[in-house]
Amino acid sequence: MMTKYEDNYVASGENFPNFTLDYISHNAELNPSDIAVIDNHRNVTYAEFNRHLHQFVDVARRLELENGATVAIEWTSLYPHWLLMLAFETLGIVTFTYTRAGAVDHGKMLAAVDLVICSQDHVPPNAKRAQIISRGWFLDVLAADAEYDRPRPVLPHDAPFCVSFTSGTTGDAKRIIENMRMHENRAEKAQLRAGFDQQSRFLVWPSFALRGIYNYAAACIRVGGCCVYNSQDGVAETIARYDVTHLSVLPSVLKKTLDTLPDDFVKPDNLTISVFGGGVGETLRARASRRLATTLFVNYSSNESGPISIVGPGGVGMVLPGVEVETVDDHHLPVWRQPGLVRVKSGGCIDSYDTDPAATATMFHDGWFYPGDVGEMVGPRSLKLIGRVDDLINIGGQKYTPEYFEERLRKVIQAEDFCVTALPNADGLHQLCIALVLNSSADLKEIRDVSAPLISSHLGSFLMVRVSRIPRTSTGKAQRKKLNALILEIQQSAARNTLDGKSRH
Repeated sequence: MMTKYEDNYVASGENFPNFTLDYISHNAELNPSDIAVIDNHRNVTYAEFNRHLHQFVDVARRLELENGATVAIEWTSLYPHWLLMLAFETLGIVTFTYTRAGAVDHGKMLAAVDLVICSQDHVPPNAKRAQIISRGWFLDVLAADAEYDRPRPVLPHDAPFCVSFTSGTTGDAKRIIENMRMHENRAEKAQLRAGFDQQSRFLVWPSFALRGIYNYAAACIRVGGCCVYNSQDGVAETIARYDVTHLSVLPSVLKKTLDTLPDDFVKPDNLTISVFGGGVGETLRARASRRLATTLFVNYSSNESGPISIVGPGGVGMVLPGVEVETVDDHHLPVWRQPGLVRVKSGGCIDSYDTDPAATATMFHDGWFYPGDVGEMVGPRSLKLIGRVDDLINIGGQKYTPEYFEERLRKVIQAEDFCVTALPNADGLHQLCIALVLNSSADLKEIRDVSAPLISSHLGSFLMVRVSRIPRTSTGKAQRKKLNALILEIQQSAARNTLDGKSRH
């Protein structure tokens, strides 16, 4: 699956200068008793982290994997998982983090890797080789002596570092191989945005399966901060208990956290919240700033490129240093102060998908990555995001983003979840459709009555459909193609039931 690199894989006492392991060792020398990790209420100092990491490097060596080999590691908890990742990455072995829930979606990947590290009862059925991790195994590793002086390999900038997948918003998830240069670029951008220092406490949630979370954790630990993980309590409880200063979350997690805040929750004095994976409406921004965040910023980023810009109110944001952004027409020619396709270049950007030439040809052109968004350059480095190309709703020649309606409807609709999409009517023209997940007592007619005034009259009629769920990616983005298929199935079922009823009479 990977192309192994031989020429630069040299045993040496000197390493690629930005290795996280070197930063941990450095912090262990300067401040050995400082807390580096809090994992489910267990404190780990920098001295312990450094010693344990070298012990795990020794364990990784004994597994005798070749350089460029790939290891899939099941997420169980922060500290053991991070030790394994860092140990393998230090030796030039490519890592892939997966969760127990995500194992089904990544069956092909788990069958292709050289080694799967997992818990006893969750060995993937087609794994080539598996190493079982347990509390006993973990403690045995920590009981062994650590070798600090053994030479480690020098890794070239283009050495494969980790594997991840696209979110699958518009289709099947595509495999991404991130190299050393890209990882270092993304960790640097994470530090630039978050501004971590030695007093920072970053809440890792939910896992390193989201690569952005890993980049933030790496940036925090490099400057001597502390990373916190707590699967036993909620986000708000963990923030209050451990004086968390930094949090990076999906919009859906931010909303859920705000919705479940107890009435007596005291807003933290210093909490920076970074939101990724989707837009944040003005209502949610205001709620977060009032009840939770001292500073809130919304990232425009992708798994392919890493961070692109920080999005302000109204969808306008400044492009980050080291990132080039243009908006272009259908002929790939730049356009200015008018909507166009967004394209991106950066040091953290990949140039292709692994083993997917068709998707590569669609999303990459002349050194640029096209994330599938429509935007407008309103200043030299100011990008206004309009929406996804595939999500734009064209009604009567007028184009709208689903978010345009969702932000307005959110003020009046009380639903467990809802999503705006568009479906062709009998004439083949787009018709607005609101799909809602409702409890059994909700009245669809009442919701329709309060929604209608917020939808412009020239749009004509609109549909409102009750669904069991809104299909979403792991990052919370609506999968409108799947939603449309679900709505169509509901409509066809209703039509069949109507015909059956008529035939019985």
